[in-house]
Amino acid sequence: MISHFSTFDISGRRAELLFPGAGQITQSYGYVRSETRAALAGDAARSRPWRDYPDEARIDTRRLLDGITEPHVLIIGARNVANEYGYAARINGIWHQRAGDRARPEHWPYVEFAAAGLRFIHRLDAPSGADRLDADRLTGVPIVINGTPIGREDVVRYSSDVAHTFHVHPHGAIGPPIPAWEELSEIWETCHQLGTDPVASLLACGRRYGAHESKHLLWSVLVENATGGVMLAAITGSLPTVGQTLIGGGARNAIVLDAGGSVGWWYRKQPQDDPLLLLAGPNYRATGLVFIRIYLDIFPQPQAHGALST
Repeated sequence: MISHFSTFDISGRRAELLFPGAGQITQSYGYVRSETRAALAGDAARSRPWRDYPDEARIDTRRLLDGITEPHVLIIGARNVANEYGYAARINGIWHQRAGDRARPEHWPYVEFAAAGLRFIHRLDAPSGADRLDADRLTGVPIVINGTPIGREDVVRYSSDVAHTFHVHPHGAIGPPIPAWEELSEIWETCHQLGTDPVASLLACGRRYGAHESKHLLWSVLVENATGGVMLAAITGSLPTVGQTLIGGGARNAIVLDAGGSVGWWYRKQPQDDPLLLLAGPNYRATGLVFIRIYLDIFPQPQAHGALST
């Protein structure tokens, strides 16, 4: 079996939040997993999952290294932004998120792209409020909030991609047959539209199909450590378990960036070098919408693993 637990300290490193294809999008319903929402977009006849983002809006990750003259640059995806519930990026004063989503919970943490590097804040922590325009911001489903891991019910409640919480697949590649993914997705989207809590219905549906908790996805996560620094982590497991693991390492807050085939970390040592794919999911897709570019200034040297060395 293959598992991941990779971390990198990016405290104090300059970082940029990027959405290079934003100008190609005129209207977005995000990643539609519900026939009801697809019908609202006039596209119910197409098979699910359905996406209205044009090809021009999706950028190959490696292109974001073009024209960069600094050495030791890392590119990671934040692909849940504009695709999944709760994920949002404010870039140059403009918020980008999935259309039609209700307000995010007030207690969710945000990552601010400040001049001194990345830092975690809460909406109410900002001196001028959440709409201050002097720094870009990113938020999404948190798995650690103020030192407390998110529980199973909250993971189910906030995860619009049911494959993040149940061992199901849109094409039936894993877990129960395709109808399990379809029905779970329909329940989540319908409850979201009606403003009702989907947890009880989703858990009941999962039991009926024998859809167990998703425990094997690879996650890319931004983490605030005990000293207020920011770590980048790649780790497999169920989201509640990942949260518990990160807390064991001293995490105070953590936000998922992407999962599964969306996870990919690209690194280039020198401007003339070819990019290297440091880490990726087995079904990795190189294109996406939103990215983070980090100027490391140093070679990302692997560290000894505490369980294997002294």
